[in-house]
Amino acid sequence: MPSIPRKYLKKHLLLPTIDPKEIGEKLTYYGLETKVIQRENDIYFEFDILPNRPDLLSWWGIVQEIGIILNCQVKPVNPPIINEAKVIEVVINTSACSEFCLGLIKNIEVKKSPDWIKEWLAVNNIRSINNVVDSANLVMLESGQPLHIFDYDTLPEKKIMVRQAQQGEKVNALHGQELELSSGDIVISSGKKIISLGGVIGSQETAVTPQTKNILIECASFDPQTIKKTAKRLNISTATSHFFSRRANLVLSPRQVLARVISYLVETYQGDVNSGTIFSYQKVEKTRPIVAISQEFITKKVGQVLSEQTTENLWQQLKFPYQKEGEFYYVTVPLWRPDITSPEDLLEELLRIYGYHKVSGSLP
Repeated sequence: MPSIPRKYLKKHLLLPTIDPKEIGEKLTYYGLETKVIQRENDIYFEFDILPNRPDLLSWWGIVQEIGIILNCQVKPVNPPIINEAKVIEVVINTSACSEFCLGLIKNIEVKKSPDWIKEWLAVNNIRSINNVVDSANLVMLESGQPLHIFDYDTLPEKKIMVRQAQQGEKVNALHGQELELSSGDIVISSGKKIISLGGVIGSQETAVTPQTKNILIECASFDPQTIKKTAKRLNISTATSHFFSRRANLVLSPRQVLARVISYLVETYQGDVNSGTIFSYQKVEKTRPIVAISQEFITKKVGQVLSEQTTENLWQQLKFPYQKEGEFYYVTVPLWRPDITSPEDLLEELLRIYGYHKVSGSLP
């Protein structure tokens, strides 16, 4: 259940000036079940997410949904522009890794996080560790994208490999347990050492400590089913494996995610954002699907006529770009809505935002 502070929502949305409880009731009515909780420093909105909406596992996905339901402006996310240069040599030897980006920040200062970061993590059941790890966890909540951070200076080689584990290989995990791996697991190695069990948990070998000065940030996409099987077999449940298993990062690109975490982190010690570097080693060009739906189909299923203007206003509110040809709307589905695959799905979204109470309906 994501819990988002009102301060955050107000920073990213032009919310209507009504009571928070009224906002919560309206969101619940339109399908985003919401509780409003008063805490010492702020009001928090807690959301109960349906299994078919992985986009709502991230704060930014919820921001988009609130903007649609309340028909209010969403302020764009504008991460800073970070230098781009090859950070380290990377070899990817597994089909279970579709995207892989790295960020490098030098001369950091590891310290306690600001109180606001600690509180925002705490209400989401994440324990504060230090400003480096906490910044990554906060961006994970925002974007749905898990990140892993290595102490750059402890890498056995300035080269890493993403590969399948060898049967019986072992890794000393961050939680202090030695894990025995199978050939179905994904690992990240440097030299002869495994430095991370990909998508699940890091290794003690390259953990961030108070003495860390230079860090390498991993932002990757791993096969969800592989991560789910690994976590289940090893009986490990981490926030990282949960987000990877649900494929939750559907809104921000890896570059945006890395820029976001770099900017948060350097803010915690008043550093220079230009000390960061980003490089993409493997990326996927994603195409947005197009689903066709006709005015006749809408009328037949609803039992009443929705005017052309009403229908087109609803597409715009849903942020579904479309082309109209004759009776048909060819709707381009945003990447963050993988649950929309058919005319029936489009119709359900139309009616949800239109309001079921407005549908009188008639027998066919």
